[in-house]
Amino acid sequence: MERVTGLGEGFEIRIGRGAVQFSAAHFLVFGPDSAEAVHGHDFSVEVAVTGNLLDPGWVMDFLVLHRFVQEIVEPLDHKVLLPAKNPWLRLEMLGDELVRASLGKWSWQFPAVHCFLLPVCNVTAELLAQYIGGILKGRIEAELPGSMERLRVEVFETPHYSARWTYVRQEGESRC
Repeated sequence: MERVTGLGEGFEIRIGRGAVQFSAAHFLVFGPDSAEAVHGHDFSVEVAVTGNLLDPGWVMDFLVLHRFVQEIVEPLDHKVLLPAKNPWLRLEMLGDELVRASLGKWSWQFPAVHCFLLPVCNVTAELLAQYIGGILKGRIEAELPGSMERLRVEVFETPHYSARWTYVRQEGESRC
């Protein structure tokens, strides 16, 4: 696609808070024998993409961006989010039906179909934003190679508490 932006210009498109939401349960692990209680949030995701204008005069199609984000969070909706890379939390399948999470003297069992194992060390808003952002970055780069200058993903646990992950293309990083 041909770039239509002049030097020194840039544009940002945004999918605002509330446009993409998911509900999920989680708990934070604080140490080898310490975790908070399992609880849930109605998460909301806000996304901003900065880049040059492409024909037909946009950074990218809002509907495509919205679909990408929705497809990333859909598997998380109404699930128990478990940190697959936590060094203290032991996760094991009990047959095909249950996931057991063990931490020190604590143990929880969840129906396997209601769990999502995230490739993170803890299920924090920061790491959720990074997880969503990393996948979204790959999707945008595959769809519009070299057009994205910056990507920001913000995950809200509540209307007042959020965490933001930002990717900025580095000087010399391939645009293709």
